[in-house]
Amino acid sequence: MRGIKSICSILPVALIAAACSTPKPGTPEFVVKQEDEQRKAAVKSVETSISKAPEWFLKPPQDANSIYTTAEAIHPRMQGAVEMAVGLARKELALRLGGEVSARINQMAESTGTAKDVEYVEALDLVTKTVTIDTNVAGYVLEKKEFLPEGGNYKVFVLLRFPIGEANKVAADQIKKSKVLDSRFKATKAFQDLEREIENHRKR
Repeated sequence: MRGIKSICSILPVALIAAACSTPKPGTPEFVVKQEDEQRKAAVKSVETSISKAPEWFLKPPQDANSIYTTAEAIHPRMQGAVEMAVGLARKELALRLGGEVSARINQMAESTGTAKDVEYVEALDLVTKTVTIDTNVAGYVLEKKEFLPEGGNYKVFVLLRFPIGEANKVAADQIKKSKVLDSRFKATKAFQDLEREIENHRKR
């Protein structure tokens, strides 16, 4: 009985202490506590998301024949999640493709001695911007996708693959569209080699 009485006498004290340690709504302490809880919840959500993400999303494949991009999206509908994620991955692909095309054309410029030509530099800048802005990148492949439940929504991870052969085709098309680049490269061996690579890619 003495043990029970001791416990009973301790309980009210513990409850009072707990009540005192909980800030009242509207006080600065309450706001700070809420922000701290939200921060901890956000950190936990990120850690959970990373732990559940597929390996190919965290470390996309790399090879000399393709450009890979990844993205994730959350949506109430499964197809909506896929469309959003693919759209984000395509934007990233457009940025990567712009850099790839620019580098490819630069290689030709260096081999023909026109890399420092002012007209060439301006034309190359325009080509890079054109390819980057054009997010309707054709020729990509939806290599992988993986779904996870996220509350009442669908979360999807996607991996896009864009063959380098298609990047070469974009470079050749942009050269033909530009009067400056076309006049510089059309008759060069570098451009002929580029078109040969494109043709070989088509035959595969």
